[in-house]
Amino acid sequence: MNRKRGTRSADSGNPTLRCIADGRRRAALRILLDAGERLAVRELASRLADAKSGAPDAAENAAETELVHAHLPMLTDAGLVEWDRDGRRVEAAAHPALEDPRFRRLLETETEGTDEALSALADERRRLALTALRDDGAAASRFALAGEVLRRETGDSDPDTDDIRRVELQLHHAHLPKLDDANFVAYDAETGRAEYADHPALEAVFTTIHEPEPNLVDRFDGFLGGMKASYRRSADEANDRLEWPHFWKHPEHV
Repeated sequence: MNRKRGTRSADSGNPTLRCIADGRRRAALRILLDAGERLAVRELASRLADAKSGAPDAAENAAETELVHAHLPMLTDAGLVEWDRDGRRVEAAAHPALEDPRFRRLLETETEGTDEALSALADERRRLALTALRDDGAAASRFALAGEVLRRETGDSDPDTDDIRRVELQLHHAHLPKLDDANFVAYDAETGRAEYADHPALEAVFTTIHEPEPNLVDRFDGFLGGMKASYRRSADEANDRLEWPHFWKHPEHV
């Protein structure tokens, strides 16, 4: 059943992607996954400091402070790590995203602009705008883009003009300027036209998501309701071709 016209899904963002839209958090997760065991926070900080600069105590102290006050709270809230604050130890959580080789490749991606790309794609409306422009391969008017975003967002093939105008205003005032600043799209505010810009970091993320692992897809296909079929259709359908695996969002699916 289609959602109500002009409304967004209540789950309009991807908290997992938002969490890893930071190179230090990606590095911390890589270290924990490679370790395969619980680490003292100080040890994780030491390995982060070594990975960054090879500097001793000062870098370790800074990395530990950053972990405790910024990165570990976000990773914990996203369900990606288990953090014993009293014992000051941390380990990778049993989150299904961490078992997905595509997610691991995202953690290892260090193309310039990766943080910005993941941050942009974590928002559903920006993701739909980007995929619509990428699918079309040509410049689109702001109104036409808003209509396509709304169609993909709601499943309504004939969205109301007033709803399209509201989405158009949001694209104009929020999403398109942000994407233009990041060089993900070329947006001319005067003409109201936008075009996908083939940014290397954004393309790297798109490519990673479109390389599903057959064994993993088979494993999760049963409770994901036909994910395998959706991947097979993705090359042929002009829909949201950057359809993030739903189990990335939900650690409770373990």
